[in-house]
Amino acid sequence: MVQIQGFNDDIRGERIPPVRIHGVPVGFRSESNYAQIVEAFGRAIETFGANWDVFDISTGQVYILTRSIEIINGEVDIKFENNIYRVGVVEYDRDWSLFDNTTWNKQSDYENDVNV
Repeated sequence: MVQIQGFNDDIRGERIPPVRIHGVPVGFRSESNYAQIVEAFGRAIETFGANWDVFDISTGQVYILTRSIEIINGEVDIKFENNIYRVGVVEYDRDWSLFDNTTWNKQSDYENDVNV
């Protein structure tokens, strides 16, 4: 066995979990607001759900860079014009694939519908 040393042995591991944000009032849906909300848990890497052409506008999704090894499941209070809103931030499992297979499934459904 060969033991090696890193350049900084104090570095803890980091991970990039996907989280969903629940309870943000519709008028406050934006990528910048989602990024600020998840700062309690880590740094926002990528945000989704602020666009209006999606079917479900009830949640926002953010990938965060965090050193936490705990599953993220918490609440954050946000304030706007003297009103406080409590929103939930929940880590969720998402099957990761290099290719998004939802388009394949839609094509397969289409073929089944038209008996191709």
